[in-house]
Amino acid sequence: MKMDRETLIITILVLGLFMSSIYLGIENREAVMEIARALYGMGEYLGGGKLTFQTKIFLFFIIWARNTLVAALNITLGPILGLFPIFTVIINGFIIGGVVSAVAEQISVEAAFKGIAPHGIIELPTFIYSAIIGIKLGKKAYDYRFKGRELTNMYISSLKLIPKYIVPLLMIAALIEAFITTALLGL
Repeated sequence: MKMDRETLIITILVLGLFMSSIYLGIENREAVMEIARALYGMGEYLGGGKLTFQTKIFLFFIIWARNTLVAALNITLGPILGLFPIFTVIINGFIIGGVVSAVAEQISVEAAFKGIAPHGIIELPTFIYSAIIGIKLGKKAYDYRFKGRELTNMYISSLKLIPKYIVPLLMIAALIEAFITTALLGL
């Protein structure tokens, strides 16, 4: 599949922003852990023994709903100059960097890898893809000053990607995170 120049540039910028945010998260891991606890309740399950099947089902739905909402908003709100997708790339990179770094430091590198890799293989590319689409829509909206048939067609075709690709991929990632990742971590 050939990628057009604009998409390539946006992809490189998004990945650069994401990696920079991960680095900032690593450098500020204590603050990130406080944010992660407040926003996501991270740490509630750690040290609490094994999760029940019902808790894992609940966890799956929470993870899937949250991730799907963010990815869908990346695309839906993208035409507003791509600001929401840029914000989510920064926040997610920052939190991932800090949490993975803190887990590696406090528990082990193996635990950090087990905590991110199984579901992250699907979740992170899907999330980044949604951000790229949103930012591309934002650029197109700026180019056309929020109007034009080409923008409308691109927006509609981008919205169709949500149920077709984003929702199912994030469902698989959430299932992996709720069941496989937790099992690997002994939760």
